[in-house]
Amino acid sequence: MKATFTIDATLLRQLKEEAESRRTTVSALAEESIRRWLADCASPNDLSQGLPRFRSEVLVDLADRDKLYEAMEEV
Repeated sequence: MKATFTIDATLLRQLKEEAESRRTTVSALAEESIRRWLADCASPNDLSQGLPRFRSEVLVDLADRDKLYEAMEEV
């Protein structure tokens, strides 16, 4: 499907240069970029991809409320 957009000249120049360096078309690069942007904009309540993971040096038993509060105060 065709669509018409008005794009800033500098941005379009960068898009053309990137497409050329990747040996693809501006349309393909723009479509890929839009798909990635839409995927990143997925609802934060969408847990289909699982919960986010974090690295932490603090190990606390979440069932121990007192230890949990102590750990939070240290941070």
